[in-house]
Amino acid sequence: MPSPLAHSAAAFGIYKVFRRYDSSGRSLFRIPLFFFWLLFFSLLPDIDAVLGVLSGNMYAYHNQASNSVFTALAASLFAGFIAFFFFKKKFQKWFFLCLLCYLMHIAMDFFTYGRGLMLFWPLTSRRFFPPFIIFYGLRWSKSVTSVAHLYTLLNETAVILFVSMIWALIRFIRLRKPSSA
Repeated sequence: MPSPLAHSAAAFGIYKVFRRYDSSGRSLFRIPLFFFWLLFFSLLPDIDAVLGVLSGNMYAYHNQASNSVFTALAASLFAGFIAFFFFKKKFQKWFFLCLLCYLMHIAMDFFTYGRGLMLFWPLTSRRFFPPFIIFYGLRWSKSVTSVAHLYTLLNETAVILFVSMIWALIRFIRLRKPSSA
């Protein structure tokens, strides 16, 4: 799995994109609390890692049901209902953004070296594997001072820089005004 820093960077990217393109005027996107809500949903699929760390057996708990598309839907539906009933916010917006953050986490974990994900739990406990690897991922079996964690950090930095360059190129092309001759 990628580090919590990479998942947090993805949440920040989603926050920045939707904050920029929100058209509602007095948007909830301008408050930092909304970023922390998206951050929570970007990290939520790793809640099972806490049990793994506490028990000393990461494989028994991590990347199980919490990395399922159905768990993402259920958690996002819950978030949408909470936003609607308690905070009078638009259900669709909160549902969509929470789902996007949760699914981004699952996608990042999917494209990480490892034992695969149970993407369609509870329908099946089969683990699915990616056609290629993007993230080196954390090595839970290694010590905190292992050089393997440096590889993870370098890999994630390279991915973030690559995505940032693509984003900057897209923005440059979209913002460039045609020259009048």
